[in-house]
Amino acid sequence: TFWTSVSEPKTQQSWAFQCDMTGAKNWAKNLAKKRRFWTAYPYPHSYLLCLMGYGETDMIHFYDEDGNFIPTVSMDDVRLGDQFCLVAKSLRLNHVIPFSSFHQYQRTDSIWANQYTTPLTHFSDGIHDDIEFVPPFVTIDCRSGEIELIDPEPYVTEIQPPEFYGDSWSEELSQGERDKIDAYFTRKDGVRQFLSFLNFRVGGKDHLISLDGTQDKGITFEVPRHSLMTAIDYEIFDDLLIGNFMKTTLHNLASLYEGDFNFYVTKYGDNGRAQSTAELERYFRAYRRRMGKAYLYELFTNGLETFGKKCLARTRGSAVYATAKKAYYTVVK
Repeated sequence: TFWTSVSEPKTQQSWAFQCDMTGAKNWAKNLAKKRRFWTAYPYPHSYLLCLMGYGETDMIHFYDEDGNFIPTVSMDDVRLGDQFCLVAKSLRLNHVIPFSSFHQYQRTDSIWANQYTTPLTHFSDGIHDDIEFVPPFVTIDCRSGEIELIDPEPYVTEIQPPEFYGDSWSEELSQGERDKIDAYFTRKDGVRQFLSFLNFRVGGKDHLISLDGTQDKGITFEVPRHSLMTAIDYEIFDDLLIGNFMKTTLHNLASLYEGDFNFYVTKYGDNGRAQSTAELERYFRAYRRRMGKAYLYELFTNGLETFGKKCLARTRGSAVYATAKKAYYTVVK
């Protein structure tokens, strides 16, 4: 999360306030405490910059145990503008701008995901009357609030085969590479203690990693060798997940967020450098210290969100789902 205040240097007359919430979900309440900073000054223009879309920016390349693709993204009856406004109002901001939401896929094994990307015209659907929608790719005069469209030429992707990026789906792992993968995951205690196995299908051959967690809970990743080893060597596993060419099968799991697999691997481990139980405790202790009582509040709201998504997963777009979402953001606010 970052926020920027734009004011007159000499008179401190307030002009504009910008808040980027991309990738900052768990800091909502902490940031809400800071909002006293911007609501205490007469900012006529306050802007929320936020990733928003139908879900393809996450891993959506799921298959069942019989090899059938599992659709996980619904574009029906989802009004992105309404979601935008709920977040903006929880932070008392009066403008919304789509940000970091314009992904395109160009590998022959990932272009299938382009059908789930968000057309620019969809971001404003459902905008509230008291929130102003600002289209992407603009110049904003922070003094006057005047908006000028940049109107860039659309980027035309050049479709490339996996080999262009060094990948071959038939290439197998060496023994040394299998050892590297084992070490990478077994040192992440949160993963090791929750899952009973991880399986990597590379070059048509399975490499099974036995773990200490709940029996029969595991994940199979089918992925080309080069990209897998690049992610392991540079500790950037999240890049594999969001690339949507790696095929993922969940065994007795509802999602990659169950047991916080995604967080233990990519956020806490790769990014936060916290992998062992002791490192994770120090890591969480630092956040608890920074957030104070808001940390407990975040545990509550995160649990509420997870429970709601699990119970209402099949009703997305319904009146019940919309009411539950508005109630959630009212609690957050």
